[in-house]
Amino acid sequence: MKSEACLLKRVVKHPQSWPLWYNGGYLDAAVFFPEDSRFQQSRGESQDGGSGSHAKARVYIVFNSTSHAMSLPLPKLDGLESVLESLAGDARIPPNFADWIRESLRYGGRKIRILRYIQAHALQNEMPRLLDVGAQFGALAIYAGRLGCRAAAVDYGLYATAFREVVSDRGVDYRECDLAREPLPFADNSFDYVTYTDVIEHHAFSPKRVLAEIHRVLVAGGRVILATPNHASIYNRIKIVFGGSVNDEFDYFFNTTAGADTYPGHHREFTRAEIKSALERTD
Repeated sequence: MKSEACLLKRVVKHPQSWPLWYNGGYLDAAVFFPEDSRFQQSRGESQDGGSGSHAKARVYIVFNSTSHAMSLPLPKLDGLESVLESLAGDARIPPNFADWIRESLRYGGRKIRILRYIQAHALQNEMPRLLDVGAQFGALAIYAGRLGCRAAAVDYGLYATAFREVVSDRGVDYRECDLAREPLPFADNSFDYVTYTDVIEHHAFSPKRVLAEIHRVLVAGGRVILATPNHASIYNRIKIVFGGSVNDEFDYFFNTTAGADTYPGHHREFTRAEIKSALERTD
Protein backbone atom coordinates (compact mmCIF):
# COMPACT_ATOMS: atom_id res chain seq x y z
CA MET A 1 0.00 0.00 0.00
CA LYS A 2 1.27 3.44 -0.86
CA SER A 3 1.88 5.82 1.99
CA GLU A 4 -0.34 8.85 2.14
CA ALA A 5 0.04 12.52 2.90
CA CYS A 6 -2.79 13.82 5.05
CA LEU A 7 -2.85 17.59 5.32
CA LEU A 8 -4.87 19.75 7.66
CA LYS A 9 -5.43 23.35 6.76
CA ARG A 10 -7.19 26.18 8.51
CA VAL A 11 -8.95 28.30 5.89
CA VAL A 12 -9.48 31.99 6.47
CA LYS A 13 -10.46 34.76 4.11
CA HIS A 14 -7.00 36.28 3.86
CA PRO A 15 -4.59 33.88 2.09
CA GLN A 16 -1.50 35.66 3.34
CA SER A 17 -2.39 34.67 6.90
CA TRP A 18 -3.18 31.00 6.26
CA PRO A 19 -1.32 28.85 8.79
CA LEU A 20 -0.71 25.27 7.70
CA TRP A 21 -0.36 22.19 9.84
CA TYR A 22 0.72 18.77 8.71
CA ASN A 23 0.28 15.28 10.02
CA GLY A 24 2.91 12.97 8.55
CA GLY A 25 0.57 10.01 8.13
CA TYR A 26 -2.94 9.08 9.10
CA LEU A 27 -4.97 11.34 11.36
CA ASP A 28 -4.59 10.36 15.00
CA ALA A 29 -7.43 9.80 17.43
CA ALA A 30 -7.61 13.45 18.40
CA VAL A 31 -5.55 16.40 17.25
CA PHE A 32 -5.60 19.81 18.92
CA PHE A 33 -3.82 22.99 17.91
CA PRO A 34 -2.95 25.54 20.63
CA GLU A 35 -3.51 28.32 18.09
CA ASP A 36 -7.14 27.21 17.70
CA SER A 37 -9.63 29.27 19.70
CA ARG A 38 -11.74 26.15 20.12
CA PHE A 39 -8.76 24.42 21.71
CA GLN A 40 -8.41 27.31 24.12
CA GLN A 41 -12.10 27.17 25.02
CA SER A 42 -12.02 23.44 25.68
CA ARG A 43 -8.65 23.39 27.47
CA GLY A 44 -8.48 26.85 29.02
CA GLU A 45 -4.93 27.48 27.79
CA SER A 46 -3.26 30.48 26.24
CA GLN A 47 -2.15 30.33 22.63
CA ASP A 48 1.43 29.39 23.37
CA GLY A 49 0.60 27.11 26.29
CA GLY A 50 1.98 29.73 28.71
CA SER A 51 1.94 33.46 29.19
CA GLY A 52 3.36 34.51 25.83
CA SER A 53 1.23 36.14 23.16
CA HIS A 54 2.80 34.58 20.06
CA ALA A 55 1.87 30.97 19.39
CA LYS A 56 4.14 28.61 17.56
CA ALA A 57 2.72 26.28 14.88
CA ARG A 58 3.22 23.24 17.05
CA VAL A 59 0.97 20.21 16.73
CA TYR A 60 -0.22 18.43 19.85
CA ILE A 61 -1.45 14.85 19.50
CA VAL A 62 -3.91 13.85 22.21
CA PHE A 63 -4.61 10.12 22.43
CA ASN A 64 -7.06 10.32 25.33
CA SER A 65 -10.42 9.98 23.61
CA THR A 66 -12.26 11.35 26.64
CA SER A 67 -11.05 14.85 25.74
CA HIS A 68 -13.54 15.25 22.86
CA ALA A 69 -15.55 18.45 22.92
CA MET A 70 -18.66 16.63 21.63
CA SER A 71 -20.33 14.25 24.10
CA LEU A 72 -21.32 11.77 21.38
CA PRO A 73 -20.42 8.13 20.79
CA LEU A 74 -16.85 7.69 19.59
CA PRO A 75 -16.69 6.66 15.91
CA LYS A 76 -15.72 2.99 15.61
CA LEU A 77 -15.33 0.43 12.86
CA ASP A 78 -18.37 -1.43 14.16
CA GLY A 79 -20.47 1.65 13.53
CA LEU A 80 -19.04 2.11 10.05
CA GLU A 81 -19.64 -1.57 9.32
CA SER A 82 -23.29 -1.08 10.25
CA VAL A 83 -23.54 1.75 7.73
CA LEU A 84 -21.90 -0.33 5.00
CA GLU A 85 -24.14 -3.33 5.66
CA SER A 86 -27.20 -1.12 5.52
CA LEU A 87 -26.12 0.23 2.13
CA ALA A 88 -25.08 -3.12 0.69
CA GLY A 89 -28.40 -4.68 1.75
CA ASP A 90 -30.56 -1.97 0.20
CA ALA A 91 -32.56 -3.45 -2.68
CA ARG A 92 -31.97 -0.33 -4.76
CA ILE A 93 -28.20 -0.88 -4.84
CA PRO A 94 -27.04 -2.67 -8.02
CA PRO A 95 -26.05 -6.24 -6.99
CA ASN A 96 -22.53 -5.89 -8.36
CA PHE A 97 -21.86 -3.06 -5.89
CA ALA A 98 -22.79 -4.90 -2.69
CA ASP A 99 -19.53 -6.80 -2.19
CA TRP A 100 -17.46 -3.72 -3.07
CA ILE A 101 -19.30 -1.69 -0.43
CA ARG A 102 -18.77 -4.34 2.24
CA GLU A 103 -15.08 -4.82 1.36
CA SER A 104 -14.42 -1.08 1.75
CA LEU A 105 -14.37 -1.67 5.52
CA ARG A 106 -10.70 -2.67 5.16
CA TYR A 107 -9.99 1.02 4.42
CA GLY A 108 -12.35 2.27 7.10
CA GLY A 109 -9.65 3.31 9.55
CA ARG A 110 -9.11 6.64 7.83
CA LYS A 111 -12.82 7.46 7.93
CA ILE A 112 -12.86 6.75 11.65
CA ARG A 113 -9.84 9.00 12.26
CA ILE A 114 -11.40 11.80 10.21
CA LEU A 115 -14.65 11.61 12.17
CA ARG A 116 -12.76 11.57 15.47
CA TYR A 117 -10.85 14.64 14.35
CA ILE A 118 -14.11 16.45 13.61
CA GLN A 119 -15.54 15.41 16.97
CA ALA A 120 -12.42 16.66 18.72
CA HIS A 121 -12.83 20.12 17.22
CA ALA A 122 -16.59 20.61 17.44
CA LEU A 123 -17.93 22.62 20.34
CA GLN A 124 -20.41 21.16 22.82
CA ASN A 125 -23.98 21.27 21.45
CA GLU A 126 -22.72 22.28 18.01
CA MET A 127 -23.81 20.44 14.88
CA PRO A 128 -20.75 20.47 12.57
CA ARG A 129 -21.52 20.91 8.89
CA LEU A 130 -19.59 18.47 6.71
CA LEU A 131 -19.26 18.13 2.94
CA ASP A 132 -17.71 14.97 1.48
CA VAL A 133 -16.34 15.62 -2.03
CA GLY A 134 -16.16 12.50 -4.18
CA ALA A 135 -18.45 10.59 -1.82
CA GLN A 136 -19.18 7.49 -3.96
CA PHE A 137 -21.71 5.53 -1.84
CA GLY A 138 -21.70 8.10 0.94
CA ALA A 139 -20.62 5.97 3.92
CA LEU A 140 -18.54 8.72 5.55
CA ALA A 141 -21.35 11.26 5.29
CA ILE A 142 -23.99 8.81 6.54
CA TYR A 143 -21.92 7.85 9.58
CA ALA A 144 -21.14 11.51 10.25
CA GLY A 145 -24.87 12.19 10.26
CA ARG A 146 -25.43 9.41 12.79
CA LEU A 147 -22.78 11.03 14.98
CA GLY A 148 -24.43 14.43 15.02
CA CYS A 149 -23.10 16.20 11.91
CA ARG A 150 -25.19 17.88 9.26
CA ALA A 151 -23.76 16.01 6.30
CA ALA A 152 -23.73 16.68 2.57
CA ALA A 153 -22.01 14.84 -0.27
CA VAL A 154 -21.25 15.23 -3.96
CA ASP A 155 -20.30 12.89 -6.76
CA TYR A 156 -21.35 12.45 -10.37
CA GLY A 157 -22.07 10.00 -13.16
CA LEU A 158 -22.37 6.34 -12.21
CA TYR A 159 -21.96 6.96 -8.48
CA ALA A 160 -24.61 9.66 -8.32
CA THR A 161 -27.02 7.56 -10.37
CA ALA A 162 -26.52 4.45 -8.24
CA PHE A 163 -26.33 5.99 -4.76
CA ARG A 164 -27.93 9.43 -4.60
CA GLU A 165 -31.42 8.28 -3.62
CA VAL A 166 -30.20 5.63 -1.20
CA VAL A 167 -27.83 8.00 0.58
CA SER A 168 -30.34 10.87 0.63
CA ASP A 169 -32.87 8.60 2.36
CA ARG A 170 -30.31 8.21 5.15
CA GLY A 171 -30.27 11.92 5.96
CA VAL A 172 -27.47 13.16 3.70
CA ASP A 173 -27.86 16.06 1.27
CA TYR A 174 -26.37 14.16 -1.70
CA ARG A 175 -26.07 16.19 -4.90
CA GLU A 176 -24.66 15.41 -8.31
CA CYS A 177 -21.75 17.60 -9.37
CA ASP A 178 -19.16 17.16 -12.11
CA LEU A 179 -16.15 18.90 -10.60
CA ALA A 180 -14.53 19.23 -14.02
CA ARG A 181 -17.33 21.44 -15.30
CA GLU A 182 -19.48 22.68 -12.44
CA PRO A 183 -19.10 24.65 -9.21
CA LEU A 184 -20.05 22.98 -5.96
CA PRO A 185 -23.85 23.32 -5.65
CA PHE A 186 -23.75 25.07 -2.28
CA ALA A 187 -23.69 28.66 -1.11
CA ASP A 188 -20.60 30.44 0.21
CA ASN A 189 -19.67 29.70 3.85
CA SER A 190 -21.86 26.60 4.06
CA PHE A 191 -19.54 24.11 5.80
CA ASP A 192 -17.20 23.80 8.76
CA TYR A 193 -15.35 20.81 7.26
CA VAL A 194 -14.80 19.46 3.77
CA THR A 195 -13.33 15.99 3.24
CA TYR A 196 -11.47 15.54 -0.05
CA THR A 197 -9.94 12.09 0.27
CA ASP A 198 -8.55 9.90 -2.51
CA VAL A 199 -10.06 12.19 -5.13
CA ILE A 200 -7.48 14.75 -6.23
CA GLU A 201 -5.28 12.13 -7.93
CA HIS A 202 -8.20 11.04 -10.13
CA HIS A 203 -8.73 14.44 -11.76
CA ALA A 204 -7.83 14.65 -15.44
CA PHE A 205 -7.49 18.42 -14.93
CA SER A 206 -5.81 20.86 -12.57
CA PRO A 207 -7.32 20.65 -9.07
CA LYS A 208 -7.08 24.41 -8.63
CA ARG A 209 -10.74 24.99 -9.51
CA VAL A 210 -11.87 22.35 -7.02
CA LEU A 211 -9.72 23.75 -4.21
CA ALA A 212 -11.07 27.23 -4.96
CA GLU A 213 -14.62 25.90 -4.69
CA ILE A 214 -13.82 24.15 -1.41
CA HIS A 215 -12.40 27.41 -0.08
CA ARG A 216 -15.58 29.21 -1.16
CA VAL A 217 -18.00 26.89 0.63
CA LEU A 218 -15.97 26.71 3.86
CA VAL A 219 -16.62 29.19 6.63
CA ALA A 220 -13.75 31.32 7.87
CA GLY A 221 -11.82 29.00 10.17
CA GLY A 222 -13.23 25.93 8.41
CA ARG A 223 -10.97 23.03 7.44
CA VAL A 224 -10.37 20.82 4.47
CA ILE A 225 -9.11 17.31 5.20
CA LEU A 226 -7.22 16.07 2.16
CA ALA A 227 -5.72 12.62 1.71
CA THR A 228 -3.86 11.43 -1.36
CA PRO A 229 -1.03 8.98 -2.14
CA ASN A 230 2.42 10.45 -1.60
CA HIS A 231 4.20 10.18 -4.96
CA ALA A 232 7.57 10.56 -3.25
CA SER A 233 6.96 7.93 -0.59
CA ILE A 234 9.76 5.61 0.46
CA TYR A 235 7.77 2.73 -1.03
CA ASN A 236 7.72 4.39 -4.43
CA ARG A 237 11.41 5.20 -4.22
CA ILE A 238 12.24 1.57 -3.49
CA LYS A 239 10.13 0.46 -6.45
CA ILE A 240 12.02 2.76 -8.79
CA VAL A 241 15.40 1.61 -7.47
CA PHE A 242 14.46 -1.95 -8.38
CA GLY A 243 13.09 -0.99 -11.79
CA GLY A 244 9.41 -0.99 -10.87
CA SER A 245 6.69 1.45 -11.82
CA VAL A 246 4.95 3.81 -9.41
CA ASN A 247 1.93 4.20 -11.68
CA ASP A 248 -1.27 2.17 -11.58
CA GLU A 249 -0.90 -1.49 -12.48
CA PHE A 250 -0.20 -1.73 -16.19
CA ASP A 251 -2.75 -4.47 -16.88
CA TYR A 252 -5.50 -2.41 -15.25
CA PHE A 253 -4.53 0.62 -17.32
CA PHE A 254 -3.92 -1.19 -20.61
CA ASN A 255 -6.55 -3.94 -20.63
CA THR A 256 -9.18 -3.57 -17.91
CA THR A 257 -10.02 0.05 -18.71
CA ALA A 258 -9.36 -0.12 -22.46
CA GLY A 259 -12.98 0.61 -23.30
CA ALA A 260 -13.36 3.60 -20.99
CA ASP A 261 -13.71 7.08 -22.49
CA THR A 262 -11.76 8.55 -19.58
CA TYR A 263 -9.25 6.59 -17.54
CA PRO A 264 -10.74 6.12 -14.04
CA GLY A 265 -7.42 5.57 -12.24
CA HIS A 266 -4.79 7.98 -10.99
CA HIS A 267 -4.03 10.71 -13.51
CA ARG A 268 -1.49 12.51 -11.34
CA GLU A 269 -0.16 11.82 -7.88
CA PHE A 270 1.43 14.55 -5.78
CA THR A 271 4.25 15.06 -3.34
CA ARG A 272 3.73 16.73 0.02
CA ALA A 273 5.45 19.88 -1.25
CA GLU A 274 3.14 20.02 -4.28
CA ILE A 275 0.01 19.71 -2.14
CA LYS A 276 1.32 22.45 0.15
CA SER A 277 1.97 24.65 -2.87
CA ALA A 278 -1.49 23.96 -4.30
CA LEU A 279 -3.16 24.98 -1.04
CA GLU A 280 -1.06 28.12 -0.73
CA ARG A 281 -1.88 29.19 -4.29
CA THR A 282 -5.62 28.77 -3.93
CA ASP A 283 -7.92 31.62 -2.94
